[in-house]
Amino acid sequence: LPGGSHRFWIGSRSSSPAVEVMIDSDTIAMRSGDRVETIRSLRSNQWHNLQLTLDLKSGTVSGSVGLPDDVVTIPSRHLAKAWNGTIDFVAIDSPGNTDVPGIAIDNLGVQDRPIAPVSRELPATPSASRELDFAVLAAELQSLAGIDGDFELQTDGQAPATPWGPGPNSVVKIRAGAQSPFRNLFPSGELGVHLPNSGAYNGFGQTLPNRWKASQT
Repeated sequence: LPGGSHRFWIGSRSSSPAVEVMIDSDTIAMRSGDRVETIRSLRSNQWHNLQLTLDLKSGTVSGSVGLPDDVVTIPSRHLAKAWNGTIDFVAIDSPGNTDVPGIAIDNLGVQDRPIAPVSRELPATPSASRELDFAVLAAELQSLAGIDGDFELQTDGQAPATPWGPGPNSVVKIRAGAQSPFRNLFPSGELGVHLPNSGAYNGFGQTLPNRWKASQT
């Protein structure tokens, strides 16, 4: 995209991305073959929720992006041809480019069941008496699965720690102000991730605890 952009991708660490999403100050786009196709314009200084559904059997991706009152559907399209069929890594990065604005990221989840639509409210629970202690649940899930997708187990002002791994010379930081208002995946918290407009490479990623293969789905 003109002026540079941040990139979110999921795919194979040893091969290449299955999906690449490009984000700049005005638009969000997706790479499709050799082209980068704009999905929608973005509201300035507002959080947006991105959800992707990867169908490894058909080799396609679809999804949605937006706010509770303004969601745009991402039509189904083919996954990258160069991708090797394995999903085991997720990353967010940006090239060294002074035209790339800073970006805040929070509530990153990967699961094999649908994620609730974007909302500022928690999904309904069976009964108030069965409400979960989400701080305890998040800690348990992190210890078992290694995701820590809401970043609440990280340290404010520091680089993302295990299970996340910052890229070489990356200045990405955990930041209290980088807190998503959406609660469809995680409850409200206090920490998120910030990639500043530093004019240098920024990025971080994680090898996923589960591995999905196109030949097995």
